Amino acid sequence: MPVNQLRRLSWSKNRQWQWVEDYCHWLDDGCSPLQAAEAMRLSATHYNLVPEQQMAQRLADCLRAGLPMTDALKGWLHPGLLDVFTLGQQQDCLTELLQQFRTFERRRYRLVMSLWKQRVYPLFVLLLVLVATAVAGQAYFPRLLAYSPAAVEHWSVNAVSLLSSLLVNWGALWLLSGVALGLVYRWLGQHWTGRWRLRLERLGMFGYTRAMGAVWVTQMLALLLRHRLSLQDGLRQLEPLANTYVRCHLQTMSQHLARGERQLAEVMGTGLLPKQLLFRLHNSSQLGQAVDGLWRTALRSDKAIRAEIMSRQRLLLGLVYLAIVGLLMLLIQAAGQIMQQLLMA
Repeated sequence: MPVNQLRRLSWSKNRQWQWVEDYCHWLDDGCSPLQAAEAMRLSATHYNLVPEQQMAQRLADCLRAGLPMTDALKGWLHPGLLDVFTLGQQQDCLTELLQQFRTFERRRYRLVMSLWKQRVYPLFVLLLVLVATAVAGQAYFPRLLAYSPAAVEHWSVNAVSLLSSLLVNWGALWLLSGVALGLVYRWLGQHWTGRWRLRLERLGMFGYTRAMGAVWVTQMLALLLRHRLSLQDGLRQLEPLANTYVRCHLQTMSQHLARGERQLAEVMGTGLLPKQLLFRLHNSSQLGQAVDGLWRTALRSDKAIRAEIMSRQRLLLGLVYLAIVGLLMLLIQAAGQIMQQLLMA
């Protein structure tokens, strides 16, 4: 593998953000783009930060050759950050645009983490209960039954024995199948745009992908409109950054705009945004006065989306907790039957 490729692998997204923010600080202090790149290179050399040094060197060489800054950044910054950097340079609002983009990135990250934190604990408890069931059915209960003069013919004991046998023999296959199905489900959520997609969404499927796409579109479009881009240009800028599913909705929004729609809620009413966000956009008046309304909606969109996702996630968590309680009751029932048989012997 080439050395440059190895450097890129260690060039994490967080370090990219830090490099861009530091570069903006040099620009804000009055340095020219070339002076800022040289300062970044010397600083990275002093602290032996190789990817940062290479990035600054590439940028300085590109500026000396009279080439656009994006030629040096391309391939070293992730696409979303690169496009925002390019847009900020073109609109002469680089620092402000990057700061606001970073704020929205952090809000989306906190939204994702808050949702997953509520899922991890019950799933971990379910895994522990399944492991306890497998150990009880394969090791603990057989030892107790060996002291019983007669076989314990009770449905709970037979159920634990059968379930533990399935977990031991097929548990790994079930786990791999579950992971594979999860990956396929995620890929379909991001790329499938068939006509049955909307019907399945109404039944609750792909709700997470749709909700996160709605947050991303609302926040990014508000960010672009706030920095003097037209709605048409903003939609065009977002299309290369979006996955196939979200890109399809962006193209439909562009078609609504081309038909002469003036209400922002009508333009963005493609089925991606939930009704709560469309209601707020509808109250934002016409397109000419809707930038502030869209911005206010974007700032609150993650809370609205979280409430919508949680209404569906509670059902999933309820089923998980129901499975946990059911397995614990089954283990207690089976253990009680075995102990009763031993005491009566």
